[in-house]
Amino acid sequence: MSKANEELREWIPIIIVVFIFISVFNFGGIKMKDFLTLLSGLLAPIIGIIAIYIAYQQKEINQLKVKNDELANRLKLKLDLYEKRFSVYIALTEILRAAHHPDDNRTKLYEFHRFVSESYFLFDDDVIQYLLEVADRYNQLRSVQALLDQQSLERGEERSKLALKQDDLFKWFDLHQLEAARQVFSKYLLLKELGRVEP
Repeated sequence: MSKANEELREWIPIIIVVFIFISVFNFGGIKMKDFLTLLSGLLAPIIGIIAIYIAYQQKEINQLKVKNDELANRLKLKLDLYEKRFSVYIALTEILRAAHHPDDNRTKLYEFHRFVSESYFLFDDDVIQYLLEVADRYNQLRSVQALLDQQSLERGEERSKLALKQDDLFKWFDLHQLEAARQVFSKYLLLKELGRVEP
């Protein structure tokens, strides 16, 4: 019903103008020739007004399109940044888990170091310092493990110190580090922040 009312409202001015012209033509004694001359004189300004109105509407549409494009670009940039940050977080969790397995994880370590290098451009200092600490402790753990695996290292005080150091490093890498990583990264990886795009 409201759509019919809107359409009727659009036609009301046109109906009024036509009614006025018919009234003037019939009751005012205006001849057809004079009426056509009057009508042709009004035609150019009416076309000009319509052209101005169409140009204004096109300008409004273009401005809305530009705003939408800008918002879409900002959102895409945020999504790309989120994906890069999440990749760093995944590499971190993999290196934290790899610390508990004595097998050679050099590929994961090289990948992790690559992500640490990228993190300088993606995060604030809190994350960078945490990643550097994890890398340092992981390297210490692997060095201690390599020394303990040497056959030439006999039982004694030096081996006991290395075993205690290894034990301390394993304790640092326990499951609490996964929670610490979540806390450090949480302000950068919350999805509710991803959807906020200022106009």
